[in-house]
Amino acid sequence: ALPLRALDHRREHQLMSVDAFRSYNVSVWLLDKNGVHEYVAAHNQTIRELDRKVKRKADNPARVGFHAEVIAGQEIYRRQDVLRGETVVRQIFTERIPCSECAGLLRSIPLFRSVPRYYYLIYQDQEWQRKQGGGDWGTFLMDCYRLRS
Repeated sequence: ALPLRALDHRREHQLMSVDAFRSYNVSVWLLDKNGVHEYVAAHNQTIRELDRKVKRKADNPARVGFHAEVIAGQEIYRRQDVLRGETVVRQIFTERIPCSECAGLLRSIPLFRSVPRYYYLIYQDQEWQRKQGGGDWGTFLMDCYRLRS
């Protein structure tokens, strides 16, 4: 269900081109409040998008994008029902495995620490994944959703 929600999010935000699959990572979180499920989806903000909003020097080492896991996690962590334990995060799906910083952040927040995480793209077998997508990660992710014929 979570990957299909990620695909819905991509469609809703017009992130369906090969370039968008290369540039954007979508994360969907399954929440549970007394048996009622809710889904929170987010995609990253690229360096290019942020540069259009705020002028930053190209050689600035702090010039990075905002990752999907951080955006979704921040939205969820601010909710009072989550902080009170009334709503619980049950699963996290991210198209790409979280980077080391995002993984560390998820491990450091007790509410997210033991939540099962699932992904399509991991960094340990990049060569295999590139070969599967004809050398292109965007194509590989599109293939995960069976979008190419």
